[in-house]
Amino acid sequence: MSRTSFTLIGCLTACLLSGCLVPEQFKAAANIRADGSFIYRYEGTAMHALAAAQIAEHGSLSAKDEASLRQDAEKEAAKPGVKKFEYLGNARFRVELERENRSGKASNSLDLISVRQNKDGSFTVSSPVLKEKEQKALAQLGILPAGVISVTLPAAAHVISHNASSTPGIFDKSYAWKVSSFAQKLELRYRLAN
Repeated sequence: MSRTSFTLIGCLTACLLSGCLVPEQFKAAANIRADGSFIYRYEGTAMHALAAAQIAEHGSLSAKDEASLRQDAEKEAAKPGVKKFEYLGNARFRVELERENRSGKASNSLDLISVRQNKDGSFTVSSPVLKEKEQKALAQLGILPAGVISVTLPAAAHVISHNASSTPGIFDKSYAWKVSSFAQKLELRYRLAN
């Protein structure tokens, strides 16, 4: 294994200890409740980063590794909140999730949104951002995000600040971000009306 491969795998391992799947083509949405909990939905593809690194190093996955990823998909498909978890081959999965998340908690690497309550009573909605070294490692593997994240706030929310690509309108009540880089960080701060 080359020195570059060791660096790449080490970098990926560090950034993906909580899960090896990396969002690729996707739509993600959160409907946030007054207590900061939310219904989270993810629909799209995701890459298994360590398997993608193996493909980059060896040209393909072994039949044993392909079978193992297929078995992993079957196990994931049986978990609560998972509507679809299908292995497509070559380290890629088709995933559909719908589950409830609590404020301050992210349950896996495909959770692109977290909500936390601040000391002053306001709430912050944000997304994880990978370190520059990790972003470069994923780009080197050809793994780049292309998706939309949308957030619908409780009716009593007053937005203090945001960096959304689009804001609520007549037909759509959500804030949305077009994601094309792992360096992008969504951020929205709001307070509930008394």
